[in-house]
Amino acid sequence: MLRVDSSKSCKIVYSLCKHEYLGYLIEPHIVQLNPQGDFSFTYQRIFTHTAEEFAACLSEIDYKLIKILDDIEQDSVIKKYYKKLIRPTAFFTKIFDVKFYDSVRPKIEKKLAEALEIL
Repeated sequence: MLRVDSSKSCKIVYSLCKHEYLGYLIEPHIVQLNPQGDFSFTYQRIFTHTAEEFAACLSEIDYKLIKILDDIEQDSVIKKYYKKLIRPTAFFTKIFDVKFYDSVRPKIEKKLAEALEIL
């Protein structure tokens, strides 16, 4: 994955992915366009704190979607429900269990439904 040059043409793409522990999620990515205006292989995950760099490529709806999807990103989920500092790999292998999944997944699905309604 190469870093997108914000001074060149780009588009936002919402991709469906399956997280090993959290299940299906939607992730926003910014993708560089090639000189013909087609998608290139240069892309990066976009978050609320990095979105402003790509303001020329984003609409108000995109900003709203990025904020919603930030809330279900693994680091956000961990920070919200586990107050100690921990790496995602350690969290998912040592702390995460079915009980945690069963309590968090409905909240994730609510956010996904909210995002899909906007999309």
